Amino acid sequence: MSFLSASTIKRKLMVIIMITCSVALVLACAAILIFEITSFRKTLLRNTAVMADVIGANSTTALLYNDRDAAKESLASLKAEPYVLAACLYDTNGVVFATYRNDKAKEFDPPRVAAEDFTFNKDALNLFHKIRFDGDTVGTVFIRADLRVIRERLQTYLGIVACVVASATMVTFLLSLRLQKLISGPISHLAETANKVANQKNYSIRATKNSSDEMGQLIERFNEMLSGIQERDAALLTAHTELEKRVDERTKELQLEISERSRVEAALRISQQKFENLVNSIDGVVWESDPKFQFTFVSPQAERLLDYPREDWTAKKDFWNEHLHPDDNLLAHDLRHKALTQDKASHFEYRMVAADGRVVWIREISSFIFDKGQAQALRGVLFDITEQKQAEEQLDMLNKRLLETSRHAGMAEVATGVLHNVGNVLNSVNVSSTLICDQVRNSKASRLKDVVLLLNKNATNLGHFIVEDPKGKIIPGYLNSLSERLSTEQQDLLKELELLTKNIEHIKEIVAMQQNYARVSGIIESLAIKNLVEDALQMHAGALSRHGILVSRDYSEVPMIAVDKHKILQILVNLIRNAKYAIDSAARRDKRLHICIGMNARNMVEISVKDNGIGIAQDNLTRIFSHGFTTKRDGHGFGLHSGALAAKEMGGSLSAQSEGAGQGATFVLELPLSAPKGLDRNGGKA
Repeated sequence: MSFLSASTIKRKLMVIIMITCSVALVLACAAILIFEITSFRKTLLRNTAVMADVIGANSTTALLYNDRDAAKESLASLKAEPYVLAACLYDTNGVVFATYRNDKAKEFDPPRVAAEDFTFNKDALNLFHKIRFDGDTVGTVFIRADLRVIRERLQTYLGIVACVVASATMVTFLLSLRLQKLISGPISHLAETANKVANQKNYSIRATKNSSDEMGQLIERFNEMLSGIQERDAALLTAHTELEKRVDERTKELQLEISERSRVEAALRISQQKFENLVNSIDGVVWESDPKFQFTFVSPQAERLLDYPREDWTAKKDFWNEHLHPDDNLLAHDLRHKALTQDKASHFEYRMVAADGRVVWIREISSFIFDKGQAQALRGVLFDITEQKQAEEQLDMLNKRLLETSRHAGMAEVATGVLHNVGNVLNSVNVSSTLICDQVRNSKASRLKDVVLLLNKNATNLGHFIVEDPKGKIIPGYLNSLSERLSTEQQDLLKELELLTKNIEHIKEIVAMQQNYARVSGIIESLAIKNLVEDALQMHAGALSRHGILVSRDYSEVPMIAVDKHKILQILVNLIRNAKYAIDSAARRDKRLHICIGMNARNMVEISVKDNGIGIAQDNLTRIFSHGFTTKRDGHGFGLHSGALAAKEMGGSLSAQSEGAGQGATFVLELPLSAPKGLDRNGGKA
């Protein structure tokens, strides 16, 4: 169609009209031809099928009595149909029984008998028809019909179509030659008017409107456009004068803006100083490196972490690799490379060697910055966890000392009691440590890297970003909110660390108590039993929460009692721990633990721990307090035994109740209001 793009509107309209009419006419004629050919083929097939049915009916007797002459006479009747080229009769075995061939047909070679069907090929229609008598097939008739009639009719139709298309094309050309003027005339007039306006620069010239159709509306809008241009041309001179005046006014405004910008830059410097103060207040090293782990930025805390100058971190290409602990080199690199596949911050621990040779434990929280699937930078925070690791080592050493103490004591029950009671408290230590790790892992300090990233991204125009950009405006407020949140997190961590310290002290007291088990029971104190129960629950608070166990309380007012605090605490911790395992083993959806405090009929303080766990079989109720007996897969069988002994030494008792397996259990601890007369207030025997 490239030749039409340079043609006139007149020629384009004539070509479009002629092409449209010709295509429509050709498609209509083609549809008629296809319809005629299809109809003729269907008619030929129907007539041939009727003839095959008639021939089969007339040949039934001949086939039954093996009369070939009669069969040939039946086939000879096909001479009345000149389009039948050949025919053939087959017996029940598919052997040719009789044949017929039209004089105009070529030599006829009967095909192999086939199922009842028909096929069209290039020159003929082939039809097989089964001959049936009383429901049985007695033979098959084959007829071949000539398709030359279709070709002859097609040639005739094509000649007619050619004549019709030629005549219609001529008529279309003559009509389009006259009718196209209705459209091309106004367009040509409009084009001439536009050329005059363009050449003469005279916007007072107007085109003549001769109709009210779309072309008339176009001419009317063209004239309106010329009027508008004429008005704007006149207004342009006035606008030029006004523009000069506005330039002078704008110059004065710019001077004011420069003064305002200076003020904003001063405010920005203050905001930047606040941000640096916030980064410096974090108890960790904020850093950034390239994908090959070469530091490009570290906060001032870096000098305090390893005692190396801050400049060494960024100046030395392999600073991180050179100061990794040799034993952690492969592990740290492996964790770093695994972080490349994660779309979130990574948390891992390793050791580094400080300038004075001491080993520093590091917890790293970092994440890769990606652009188009490629790592562009690595940002994160390094925390010194050396003291925490040392505390863990001390705890491990304490555990080993407990084992050593139990071996030297020479008493199996003392050793097992120590390990079991310390294990109970260590569960609480583990819960506190886990909570601390979770709080550090979920700390909002990780969000600080997003602020750093945003500021780095706009570092070239930081003042404009803080003052004008919507995201930049909220940064000071966000940093203030973040500092408050970090302060809150610090308070929460201090609370957990205090609980952790309290549990470690309890471990020490258990060890001291068990070392003097045979001669000293502990210090007798007057205290509120409610506080001891709450301490025991607090030691298991994390585990109970994680396992979805609902704790209910029923505390009555009871007097202060004089007892060995740590013995009662170890009994309660063990009972709550056993109840938790029993509830978990029952796999119930409603996990409940009920604690009750009250006075019984014997004027003794009674503490009951009731669960809806797996329960206790009746046969085991009298055995569960025996040394070495346990129903737990990983149990040792001395927790309840040592608890029962401790309760007895304090003048009380420990008993169990259960209605059977699956019915839950209740353990009841009875304590006197005062210590037995055999013990003094300092824990020694009177």
